Amino acid sequence: MDSGFETLDYIIFAVYVAIIVAVGLYLSRGSKGKERSGEDYFLAGRNLTWWAIGASLIAANISAEHFIGMSGSGYALGLGIAAYEWMAAITLILVGSYFLPIFLQKGIYTTNQFLAGRFNQGVSSAFAIMWLLVYVFINLTSVTYLGSKAIEEVMLSGITLKGTGFEWAYNMYYSIEGELGGIANQVMAALKDKEGVDIGSIALNEVYAKQIVASAQALGEGVSKEAIVESLSSMMESDATFNGQIMEMANESADVKGKTLLGILALGFFSALYSIYGGLTAVAWTDVIQVIFLIGGGLFTTYIVLDFVSDGSVFKGFGKIVDGASDHFNMIFEKGETMIPNGKGGKKDAFIDLPGLAVVFGAMWLTNLGYWGFNQYIIQKGLAAKSMKEARQGLVFAGFLKILVPLVVVIPGIAAYYILNTDDPYILQGLTEKFGSLDNVGQLEKSDSAYPWLLRNFIPVGIRGLAFAALVAAIISSLASMINSTSTIFTIDIYKPLINKNASEKQLVRIGRIVAFVALIISSLVAQPLLGGFDQVFQYIQEYTGLIYPGVAVVFSMGLFWKRASTSAAIAAALCTFPFGFGAKFLFPGMPFLLRMGYVFIALVAVASLFIFFDKKGEVEETEETKLSEGIVKMMLGASRIFAGVSVVSLLLAIASLTNIAGLGSLLNIGGEAFMFFGSAMAMIGVVLYTNALGKTADSKAIRYTPELFKSDLFFNLGSLGIILIVGALYVIFW
Repeated sequence: MDSGFETLDYIIFAVYVAIIVAVGLYLSRGSKGKERSGEDYFLAGRNLTWWAIGASLIAANISAEHFIGMSGSGYALGLGIAAYEWMAAITLILVGSYFLPIFLQKGIYTTNQFLAGRFNQGVSSAFAIMWLLVYVFINLTSVTYLGSKAIEEVMLSGITLKGTGFEWAYNMYYSIEGELGGIANQVMAALKDKEGVDIGSIALNEVYAKQIVASAQALGEGVSKEAIVESLSSMMESDATFNGQIMEMANESADVKGKTLLGILALGFFSALYSIYGGLTAVAWTDVIQVIFLIGGGLFTTYIVLDFVSDGSVFKGFGKIVDGASDHFNMIFEKGETMIPNGKGGKKDAFIDLPGLAVVFGAMWLTNLGYWGFNQYIIQKGLAAKSMKEARQGLVFAGFLKILVPLVVVIPGIAAYYILNTDDPYILQGLTEKFGSLDNVGQLEKSDSAYPWLLRNFIPVGIRGLAFAALVAAIISSLASMINSTSTIFTIDIYKPLINKNASEKQLVRIGRIVAFVALIISSLVAQPLLGGFDQVFQYIQEYTGLIYPGVAVVFSMGLFWKRASTSAAIAAALCTFPFGFGAKFLFPGMPFLLRMGYVFIALVAVASLFIFFDKKGEVEETEETKLSEGIVKMMLGASRIFAGVSVVSLLLAIASLTNIAGLGSLLNIGGEAFMFFGSAMAMIGVVLYTNALGKTADSKAIRYTPELFKSDLFFNLGSLGIILIVGALYVIFW
C-alpha cells in the first residue's frame, strides 16, 4: 500500500492518541464520593491557572481550519491571511482589559447569562440559539470535515477501503442517493435487462461520464432517479457501449467520501471519549499537552519544509520564498491585483476575501471581538480562571502564541505554493529525487490540500506521525472545547431557564452530556454535504460566522458600556442580525464579506440607537449614588471628543473615496470603504462616552462599575505593549 503513513508513523500517532485519551479519562474521574456540580463540569471549578488558560485558548482556537484551512489560504492568498491572527493578538488585550473584568465580576457561566441579566431572557435565548446554530453547522462541521480530509490525504493515502474491514464506509457512500456510484450501478442494472446490449464490450467515452455527472446534479434539482436511468439506458443502448470510466469515477467517489466519513467519525469519537464525560476540566488540562504538540509539531513541519527549499539553512529558505513568491507576502491586497482559485475550477479576486484596508480598519474587528470576547467556547476558559490576574495573564500568553501561529500554519502553505510554481534548479532537482520525475509532482486540486501534501511528501517517517499528531491535537482540542461549550449554552441558557428551572446539578450535567453527543452526531452528518465544494473552507467559516458577529458586537458592547442601552434596543438588534446579514449577502453578492459586515454593523447600530433614544420605558433617573465623579466625567468627555474627531476624519475619507473627491476614489481599490465602518464605530464609542458622562437617566438594568475594576498589573501592561509593538512592526515590514 502506498500510504502517506509507514508503520512507525502509525505507532507514534497511536501512542499520542492513547496518551490524550488516558489523561482525559483520568481527569474525568472527579472526586470520589462527591457529586459533580455544574460549575465543576462547565467551568472546571473556576480553578484554571494562567498557563492553562492561555494553552487552552490556543488549543481551542487552532484547529483543522488553521492547519488545513489557513495553510490553504496561505497557498492561495499568502501572508495576508495572517491578519486574522495578528489582529486577534491585539483583540485579546482589549478582552482582558475591558470585557473579562465585567464577566468575572458577574460570576456567569456563559456570555448569554450576561445578556439575561442585563436585558432579559428573550435576548439571551435568541443569542443562545444563534450560537448553537453557528457551533453545530459551521464550527463543528468545518473542524471535523477538514480534519477528516487530512486523515484521508495523509494516513489513508493510497489505501482503498474496499476489502480493508472498513468497507461499510465505502458502501455507505457508494449507495447514497444522488452519488455517482448509485446512479452508475442502476444504469448498469437497467442495461443488463436490455437485449442486445453487451456490457462486456465497454468503450471508453467521456460523453457518458459527463452524462453521469450531470445526472447526479439533476437529482439534486428534483429529477427522479428512474427518469435518469431510463434516459441514460436508452442513450447507451443505441450504440451498445458503456463508459468504463463511469465505474472508475464511482469507485473513486465512494472511496474518497468513505474515507471522509471514517475520519469524521474517528475524530468525533476520540474527542467525545473524555470531553463529554469529563467536562471543561478534562478539556482544559489535556489542552496543555495538546498545545505543546500542535505548536512544536507545527514548527517542526515549517522547519523541514524551509530546509528543503534552502541548502541547509531555514533562514535562507525563508528568504527564498519571500523573494520567489513575493506576491504572497503582502498584508494589504489591491482590487484586481491577485487572482486565486474559487473552488469551482475558475478564478476569483483575492480582494473578495481580504479587501485591503478592511483587515485593519474594517469589520475584521467585529470578527475578532465577537470570537475572542463573546464566543462561549473561547471566553469560557477565561470565565473558569482562578482570579482576574490569572485570566489576564493567560490572555497575554495566548496573545504571544497568536503572533507565532502564522509561522506554524501560513508559511507552510506559502512554501507549498513556491515549491509547486518555482523554476529554481535546486528545488526542481529535489522534487525529481523525491517523486522520481517532475511529471509525478502534479498540482493541488484544492488549496486546502497544501498542508496534507507537505506532510505526506516532505516529512520523514516517524516525524510524520508526530507532525500529524500535532494536526490532530489541534482538531481534537477544538472539537472538545466546542462540544463542551455547545452543551454549556443549551443547558445553562435554554434548558434551565426555559425547560426545567428546578433542575438539580446532576440533571444539568446529564443534559449537558446528552446535548454534546447529539450536537456531535448532527455535525458529523452534515459536514460533507455542506463543505465538500469549497476551495478554502477557512473563508467559508469567516463569512458565515460573520452573519452573527455584527449583532453580537452591537448588543454585547451596548450592554457592557452604554448605560442607556435598553432591552427593546437589544431585541431589535438581535432580530435584525440574520435578516440584515442574509439581505446584504443577497443584495450585494459581489461585495467582500468584510465590507458587507461593516455595513450591517452600521445598520444595526442605527436601529438600536433609535430604540435607545426614543423608547424610554425602562429608564430611571440617576441618583446621587449612581452619578459619576467630576474627574471621571471630565475624562470621559475628553475621550469622547477624541473618538469624535477620529470618526469625522474616517467618515470624510470614506465619503471622499466613494465619491472620488480630490482624486481619493483610488482608495476604493485598497478597501477605502472600510473607513465607513471605522468612522461609525468611533462615533458609537464617542456617543456612549458622552451620554454616559452627561446623561441624567439610565436603563434600570445598566451596569455600574468603577475605574478600579479595569486596573491591570505590570505583567499584563508590559505584555500588552510587547504584543502591540510586535504586530505593528510586522505590518510595517510586510505591508
